[in-house]
Amino acid sequence: MKVVHLESNRLQEFINYCRDNRYEHDESFLSEKELEEFEIKDNPTVLLTDDKDTIIGAASLILSQQFRDNRKGRIRILHSSIASVEVYQSMLEPLVKDIKNIDYIYGFLPETRENSREIFEKLGFDVERYAWELKIPSDAGKLPAFPDGFRAESFVEGRDEIAWCTIINEAFKNLAGHMPMTPDKIKIDRDGEEYLENGKILLWDQDKAVGLINIAKEAAEEGEIAFIGPIGVLPEYQGKGLGRNLLRMGIELAKRSGIDNTVLTVNAENSKAADLYLSEGFKKVAVFVCYRKWL
Repeated sequence: MKVVHLESNRLQEFINYCRDNRYEHDESFLSEKELEEFEIKDNPTVLLTDDKDTIIGAASLILSQQFRDNRKGRIRILHSSIASVEVYQSMLEPLVKDIKNIDYIYGFLPETRENSREIFEKLGFDVERYAWELKIPSDAGKLPAFPDGFRAESFVEGRDEIAWCTIINEAFKNLAGHMPMTPDKIKIDRDGEEYLENGKILLWDQDKAVGLINIAKEAAEEGEIAFIGPIGVLPEYQGKGLGRNLLRMGIELAKRSGIDNTVLTVNAENSKAADLYLSEGFKKVAVFVCYRKWL
């Protein structure tokens, strides 16, 4: 076996390996869209190959400017068909060897992947937090009914970027894992497989944007789902039922779009949001563990 850095002539092999193994751990950055847009730049990657030069492992980090600005790297994939601490270490060491100005790397594993979790912990990763994946049948949602004076409108490009960022940064600033949102990070790809018509919505109190929700399509093992995230309300407007009704609006949009199930994730420590989702009929279907390794 040997470990080599990914080069352009093996890019498709790497993508195929990710496709084959993405459900073994967190597939957040292994969707078809993410893989189609993958570039070696800002994504340091190493491959583990066997004696026949076949890929039997891959380790890849996301080090885009957004992550670098926050001095952390996101694991896209850290996986091998050989479940050995030594094998994983052989990929991890050259991957992080030349990284500068990054405090730690992190990634998620399903709670049920006990072997992989044991390997991560022996590699020096610690548990930072837990996240729940919640699901509801799209036809089980309730109709939204906002208080008088509030209106929900589709996001308007060129007008609403600053309002969108303000709400996200205020609503999530105290949550683990939050990275500041800036207008340049807002991209609407109407031709992309994840695009859902009118899936980006702002809630207004007269001329002030006070809440938001984003709904996208995603491919899953069981078929197409609607994924909600983010959903947020300015702190001073919380407690008025606005988040609950934004949530209902998202589920209703999924239903009207012909998508059978709606899914979202929530940090386990965000008990207020988790209680809301559960009270609306969402059921916990998976638990993910966020592992972090200081460099």
